[in-house]
Amino acid sequence: WSDLKTNLQKDHIRLAYLFCDRKPETIGNQLMGWKPIEVDEKLTYVKNELAERPLRGICKITKRDEPSLSRQKLHSLAILSGRYSRFRVDPLIPGGKFEELYRLWIDGSLAGKPDELLLVASHDGEVAGFVTVTFDRIEARIGLIAVDEAWQGKGIGKQLMLAAENEVVRRGIDVLKVVTQACNEAACNLYLKSGFRMAGKEYIYHLWKA
Repeated sequence: WSDLKTNLQKDHIRLAYLFCDRKPETIGNQLMGWKPIEVDEKLTYVKNELAERPLRGICKITKRDEPSLSRQKLHSLAILSGRYSRFRVDPLIPGGKFEELYRLWIDGSLAGKPDELLLVASHDGEVAGFVTVTFDRIEARIGLIAVDEAWQGKGIGKQLMLAAENEVVRRGIDVLKVVTQACNEAACNLYLKSGFRMAGKEYIYHLWKA
């Protein structure tokens, strides 16, 4: 706590993020002058027995977006993917900032960075969902995944997860990770059904200057 207090005394800090591997019981008493808000119970899932398998489903999976696909639709799906985000649940985050963050996130994926991939599920030109994947030399990570509400329950999420895994295998990477919020039961169930196991838990707090 002493190191944290020292860092928080630096000038111009209004908001700090605190990550804990276990839930602290006396955080409010330890950090006088700061308002702690518990914003996330983050779960990490990992899969390290990857295999390339044929894609079957009602949607076509394409890399990035085709000209006929709507960037506005991808923006709305990105915002949907973050409905449990700590930047949305924190009541002190200014209005509109959460949406701006997720629009920028998907725009970055659309830019075609060599270490990031956007896979889009579509049917007859209509975007049904997407998933983003980032890569380094030893592992890959799923960033955002979302399925349009009109297409949920049709196996699109599983199809996107399989497409992502196939891309990881093709790059010679053996480990795929994804993080989500414990309250996002649909995402947790999707990852477990896709062969992932839970590998870690963190409690995240936003510390606001009182």
